[in-house]
Amino acid sequence: MTTREWVRKNIGRYKTKTSLVKACMEESNCTRGVVYRVLRQEFGSNYKSSEDKVASGNIGDRAMSVEEFRKQYDYNYKIQRAVDNLPKDKVFVEADFREIAKVPVSHFRRYAERSEFDEYRGKAGGKVYWGNKETIGQLKDEELLQ
Repeated sequence: MTTREWVRKNIGRYKTKTSLVKACMEESNCTRGVVYRVLRQEFGSNYKSSEDKVASGNIGDRAMSVEEFRKQYDYNYKIQRAVDNLPKDKVFVEADFREIAKVPVSHFRRYAERSEFDEYRGKAGGKVYWGNKETIGQLKDEELLQ
């Protein structure tokens, strides 16, 4: 799906231009400039920016919900959500799992090594593997993972 198609499909889902641009950048893997160019080309001045809404007194439109905030900054939440969605009978090298969880390298180790995630990870051959709780448990029982 192109950036233009994504914007057309999702334009009504976001209250502010800023939230629309961030979502589009994440989902369609494009730059901020590309999204703003598409908005200008598609809607001209008809699409009100978040700054326009604040000027008109709708400052609540710029607010981020707690859920949106968690999705962006709560790395423990991101890791938990990722392990909850891991498929059975598959294991992932830690670097791949970190990308799945969308946690920056600089924060991953601090959160991933918490004891609450011990049942989702194991070590073999000097590498750390992540997987579904049952899968990792089975591999640890078979002594294939530590």
